[in-house]
Amino acid sequence: MYTQKYNTLNHDADINGILRPTAIQRYMQETANRQLRDCGPSYEELWNSGKAFILSRMAVNMTRSIKQYEDIEVATWPSDSDKGVAFNRCYAIYSNGKEIARGLGVWALVDISTKKLLRVDEVDLSNLEAGSVHSVEGLRFRIPKEGMGPVGKYNVTYNLVDCNMHMNNTNYPDMFYSHIPGVEKCYVKDMSVTYKAEAPLGAEITIHRSEPVINEDGSITYYFRSYTGETVNAEAMMRIHN
Repeated sequence: MYTQKYNTLNHDADINGILRPTAIQRYMQETANRQLRDCGPSYEELWNSGKAFILSRMAVNMTRSIKQYEDIEVATWPSDSDKGVAFNRCYAIYSNGKEIARGLGVWALVDISTKKLLRVDEVDLSNLEAGSVHSVEGLRFRIPKEGMGPVGKYNVTYNLVDCNMHMNNTNYPDMFYSHIPGVEKCYVKDMSVTYKAEAPLGAEITIHRSEPVINEDGSITYYFRSYTGETVNAEAMMRIHN
């Protein structure tokens, strides 16, 4: 397990002073990037060898919201049993020694030039401290067959893309979350995004949202599907508490 300590930033918080969904995912992935940097192979080393990890799906479960200027410790570890084309990476966030969030990302190793999927064991990851995959709710979900409708558009501008020249995966949670009615009065409980196709620089994304689903505990679930043209770009599930 690899850990990093942070004091959360004011600029990662929403109008209520709690971390936005995108910021939560970024603290998790930043910690994973630092593990690669410190233990190898780094993202740059992979890129220079013609390989990259691309996120396929990611789910995050929260026990409570995280505040601005809160001291947190973020842990991450890759699965010690991955041998095929799927690379599972676990994440956990702690405050005062108590777990307040956990995540699970499923990544694919690809050849940058051909986009061909590669086996995880084609890269030497033996320097990374690995462990067992923990359980996370909502990693897989079903979009309702009925009741989905357009609720907005989103332009992929320069500030949203990474070196792959498409919208970085951490920008998706806020894109969907911003299209929840009354979002300023709630916080995310669980979120899950399945990444289907890249959204390149200059693309226009159309966002579709379901009707609200009221859960037994009083939380509300929304489902989303985004498109670039007629291509499904991503699908998401957001469960919120007021």
